[in-house]
Amino acid sequence: MKGAFSNLDNMMHRELMNSLFPDTVYSNESGGLPQAIPDLQYTDLLAFHKKYYHPSNSYIYLYGNMDIEEKLIWLDKAYLSRYDKLEIDSKITLQPSFKQRVEVEKKYTIGVHESEENRTFLTYNAVIGTNPDPELNIAFQVLNYALLGFPGAPLRQALIDRGIAKDVYGAYNNEIYQPTFSVVAKNGNATTESFMTTISEVLQQLVREGIDKQTLLAGINSLEFNYREAAFEPKGVHFFLKMLGSWLYDHRFPFVHLETNRIFTALKTKMHNGFFEQLLDTYLLKNTHTSIVVLVPEKGLNAKKDAELKMRLQNYRDSLNSDEIQRIVERTDALKAYQNQSSTLQQRASIPMLSRKDMNSKAPALYQDLKNVDGTTILHHKMFTNGIGYLRILFDLKAVPVELLAYAGILCQVLGALDTEHYDFRQLSNEIHINSGGISTDLGTYADTKQANKYKATFEINAKILYDKLDFAFDIIREIILTTKFEDTKRIYEIISEMKSREQSILISSGSNTAIKRALSYHSEMAAFKDLVSGITHYQLVERIETNFEEEQERLIIALKELVRHIFRPENMLVSYTADEQGYTRLEPLVAELKSGLFTHQVEKDKDKVVFHTSLRNEGFKTTSEVQYAAQTGNFLEKGFTYTGSLRVLKMILSFDYLWNNIRVKGGAYGCMNAFQRDGDSYMVSYRDPNLEKTYKVFEQTPSFINAFEATESEMTRYIIGAIKELDTPMTPAMAGYHSLYLYL
Repeated sequence: MKGAFSNLDNMMHRELMNSLFPDTVYSNESGGLPQAIPDLQYTDLLAFHKKYYHPSNSYIYLYGNMDIEEKLIWLDKAYLSRYDKLEIDSKITLQPSFKQRVEVEKKYTIGVHESEENRTFLTYNAVIGTNPDPELNIAFQVLNYALLGFPGAPLRQALIDRGIAKDVYGAYNNEIYQPTFSVVAKNGNATTESFMTTISEVLQQLVREGIDKQTLLAGINSLEFNYREAAFEPKGVHFFLKMLGSWLYDHRFPFVHLETNRIFTALKTKMHNGFFEQLLDTYLLKNTHTSIVVLVPEKGLNAKKDAELKMRLQNYRDSLNSDEIQRIVERTDALKAYQNQSSTLQQRASIPMLSRKDMNSKAPALYQDLKNVDGTTILHHKMFTNGIGYLRILFDLKAVPVELLAYAGILCQVLGALDTEHYDFRQLSNEIHINSGGISTDLGTYADTKQANKYKATFEINAKILYDKLDFAFDIIREIILTTKFEDTKRIYEIISEMKSREQSILISSGSNTAIKRALSYHSEMAAFKDLVSGITHYQLVERIETNFEEEQERLIIALKELVRHIFRPENMLVSYTADEQGYTRLEPLVAELKSGLFTHQVEKDKDKVVFHTSLRNEGFKTTSEVQYAAQTGNFLEKGFTYTGSLRVLKMILSFDYLWNNIRVKGGAYGCMNAFQRDGDSYMVSYRDPNLEKTYKVFEQTPSFINAFEATESEMTRYIIGAIKELDTPMTPAMAGYHSLYLYL
């Protein structure tokens, strides 16, 4: 849990839950507080597990095409009949409403050399009814969008414009009995008074003058699109989690969060009758069950906590006599012996397992109907999509000069967030959400599976739309990539500040991915490109621009304009479209029309492919996190080896045997991963790890483990099943289309 609480957003969430629900189970951290571990009693843990982890306290859910009576009979005979029913009180109680708002201030740690300037974290939090109310639930998701969820949203923009914070967003938590709505303001120095004054003034104005109807419609339509699309796999798990939102709290209504069509229809009528304004007044202005939580930075706070814990443990040790100390030593030795002891064959055989005959030996279907429109390749992934088209337009980055490539990650963020020829950036967001399931930009990489350091890098525009809105998608994409106005330096600075805040958080909270990407960049050109546009090197560029914006803004604007002219050219374009035959019929003329308007004037290009000169650096990066992420990488193609499917089995062996036992079980890390990719790039990495030298020693000894490895037929079957499971996963139409595109490239 030290890793979880090293994330500032997680820390804030824990404090807001404590502030709003002091008398219910929500005031407890389900994973446990690190500082409470020395007080944990093993007997208490066993008693808790025995009481609550019982069939009488379970929710059993079946999904799929089956003989339900047969399954229920089997469940009874094989499972439920073996237990006596118990009366277990696990009901989650309601937190009584407060008479007045609660205010909490906590400290969080920053490095001793870091500045405390603009590091305050503010949230305003309110309890919003109860979860089994589906209309209220969806309405507040709409309000989250209308207030804070799109570029220029009124409350978000006001907090930024008044200097309250540089990064502002909303959070609606509907996964608990009493949902919460939060206004989050990060990276500022504002007082709680100015924070709350701004919130009150904006909300009062919206109640008085009304929320923009186009904004409400955009929020409703966007949610409705996502609910109807249900683009989640496995769908059965998604539906089950939706059901728990009401089933856990009222057994009479397990399906209310699945019956949403009527709610969207009702909200489109109610938005004209002051419904949403009344919700603002009731739950955010006049509600007393609210809190303000403030996190304030303090240099070296972790060091103080570590010293306090060390003293606490030393005092405990000093209180023990020699016999008590010896008993602890013996128990520790017994634990280590237990950790080194493998399960017996009889114990392993007791776990149900598929046979190799049960596995699907067929590879997933590919949908690659190759078309050509005036020299432009179109990949049509023909399949049933329930009337939704998944459009991906890719532009090859091969001819972009390396000095411009560094700004490609920033271009991804500013396109769609700035004014264009016909829309200001607020209108643009609403138009997109009213008429589509979303339009976004991304950078893609596609490795050559036969040759190391050969890859394709692309700038991608993605859209999901109903078939009859395909024209709109092409029109708005054309508007964004060809007519975006880059002169609004105020708006660009807001985007850069937000990027810095969020990328810093991601680099730390996703430390394993950060470590893998950086380590691979020492020897992989593709990873070096990723680092340049989305890794540590990219963050350093964003940080430099944000810190020195006055000096950097002109260079940035010139680079963005030049990037657009280099990227969005006919010779760079490839189109990937997932739809049935009906959905495809209108595509080709739209592709031809878009192509005809792309940039064709002469630009200076790199004569040869951009080459990243990699070098072995072996770095370490310090953060205020209380855990580490250690990665080691390499490339087997460069050593003369080829990829085979057996490497997937090796991945399972290492993941669930050697690395798991040595890094997680014995080493105390939260997790560990490894991979051997088709392009040869490979890695081992630890996740939320208290060790460094010990972990790299485990990595170093991996070849010795493999050389001595032996397994029974049953054990090998288990590893093979694990390998096949990663290949034989359910895919949505969007996933299947992208899978086919990826293999094509």
